Amino acid sequence: MNGHSRAFKGIQKLRSPKSLGARCPRGLLAALRRLDKSTVERSMVGLLDGPQIDGLLARRDAIVHYFEERIASSGEDAVL
Repeated sequence: MNGHSRAFKGIQKLRSPKSLGARCPRGLLAALRRLDKSTVERSMVGLLDGPQIDGLLARRDAIVHYFEERIASSGEDAVL
């Protein structure tokens, strides 16, 4: 088992959303918003299976949601 094996389990939830911190680089959040299933499937063919991809995307959705909520409550300048 390599050091990245936990990152690619089918787990759908973030373990500790608050560990993401208060700020996120604008470009990173934009890239996370653009990331879609077909892109991940093409990039990870033979490396990740369906449940692993679904878990990765569910956690991506949770990260985006976390920062969107922070933006809504604190404003873009405080978060990005």
